[in-house]
Amino acid sequence: MSRQPATHGLWQRLLPLRLQLYRVLPFTKRFVDRIGRRRYLAALRKQGIVRLNLGCGDMPLWDYINVDSLSPSADVRQDARSLTAFADNSATEIHTSHMIEHLPRADVGKALREWRRVLQPGGKLAIRCPNFEIAAKAFLEGDDAYRQGWGMVFVFGDDAEGMRHTNGFTEASLRNAVENAGFRVIRVQATESIHAPLDFKYRMAADLLCEAVKTEQGESP
Repeated sequence: MSRQPATHGLWQRLLPLRLQLYRVLPFTKRFVDRIGRRRYLAALRKQGIVRLNLGCGDMPLWDYINVDSLSPSADVRQDARSLTAFADNSATEIHTSHMIEHLPRADVGKALREWRRVLQPGGKLAIRCPNFEIAAKAFLEGDDAYRQGWGMVFVFGDDAEGMRHTNGFTEASLRNAVENAGFRVIRVQATESIHAPLDFKYRMAADLLCEAVKTEQGESP
């Protein structure tokens, strides 16, 4: 397990001072945080740690390089199917949450192979996406209000640009897609949804989580 850069500890120790500054001069928060984050990511890179968050949308991660073709929150504005900003074997981890279901079915294999190209041997891939089996079950069981509300969004996505679901995954199909791209799958499991309403009957199994690693050259997945 890699240790946190020294700059991270210092940044945390300065938190009380930063909060006082933000209270007095609230407009400085974004500027100061940006500097601290940039230095933290640079310190990670010096340790050989490069973590990508693909399809960050409006939920960027502080300690990852956030990549998205549409979101103004992204550090790198790029399509996840063609990561030309990143060299072969350059990332130690790729994380993507509720993005892969927005890729056309024909492009899923291409995207996964591109992520494998960018990852170092032994690098970790983590994918979270809706559990299509649960989405379909809930839709079929739901009343008209559910089917025209959350049920429709759960299955098809919404109308915002880039937010339509053009794909769906079960535990088996997600595992197969990742393995076919040359990864060794550690686990695929149904897990708690990060988006479903708190009163959703199937909330605890409404997402899928797949964790995999890029195998060494010549090693079987």
